[in-house]
Amino acid sequence: MYVPPGNISVDLLFQGDVFPSYPFLSDDTSRSIILISQTCDAQRRENILVAPIFTFSEMEGRGVKPDTLKDVRLRRINYWFYLPPLDGVLEESLVDLQQIKFSSRIDIDNRKSTKIITLNDWGRHHLAWSISNFFGRPTLDPIAC
Repeated sequence: MYVPPGNISVDLLFQGDVFPSYPFLSDDTSRSIILISQTCDAQRRENILVAPIFTFSEMEGRGVKPDTLKDVRLRRINYWFYLPPLDGVLEESLVDLQQIKFSSRIDIDNRKSTKIITLNDWGRHHLAWSISNFFGRPTLDPIAC
């Protein structure tokens, strides 16, 4: 799911890069974010897309039930993307695709050295699939919309 920590490139931006302590909300609340824009867009567009990351313990504190978190692990909830834990770097977490926001590429560029995780090819593929599933909602279930 993740590029080994010693192999993370801080020179370029990639879809699936994770940055800590980003002022994501209008009240300057900081939290980890993940880069949602495609890699080629992240490297050359003026504005890029990011989404907040919430730990499972945060979600439990907000009243999310254990069965729901189990469904996140099994990738059954299309608006939450599962991030497994990475020892010493990231607790078991989820990306909330319902809260995608624009950010200045220059601002993210200035934070490249703080990058803590990069998704590997498999992880980026699943993130891209989750994003397209979230926006496209390909399903046979009429209740899902």
